[in-house]
Amino acid sequence: MKKVTVIITLLIALVGTTTAQTSKTTDRLSAKYSTTELEALSAEEINFENHILDNGYFIFEISTEKEQSSPINGARKITDLANVNIYELDITLKEDQYQYFKILGTNKAIAIKPLSLIKSEYLKK
Repeated sequence: MKKVTVIITLLIALVGTTTAQTSKTTDRLSAKYSTTELEALSAEEINFENHILDNGYFIFEISTEKEQSSPINGARKITDLANVNIYELDITLKEDQYQYFKILGTNKAIAIKPLSLIKSEYLKK
């Protein structure tokens, strides 16, 4: 009887953990997709979208001189640089072109990778 109780407890914990991870994974995507659209995505599509959110950009420091000579596409307010969601920044990924945005209130910029590069990196995983 103890074994059955332990197994049931472990299964409940596993299901709870999986549900929490799935919820966290799809919560970030709600900036781009409605609930109905999210439910229609396959697991592979969700994995790719999360790959974009995790790996589709990088943040770097930019000097005033460099800012004036760089191809900056605009500026965005990002309050938490450790938890960036590029879908919340109203940016459309371009197939073959990097995009650069000054981060307001900082000496940093965010570079959005081209979709073709993101796809290539994803396929190498």
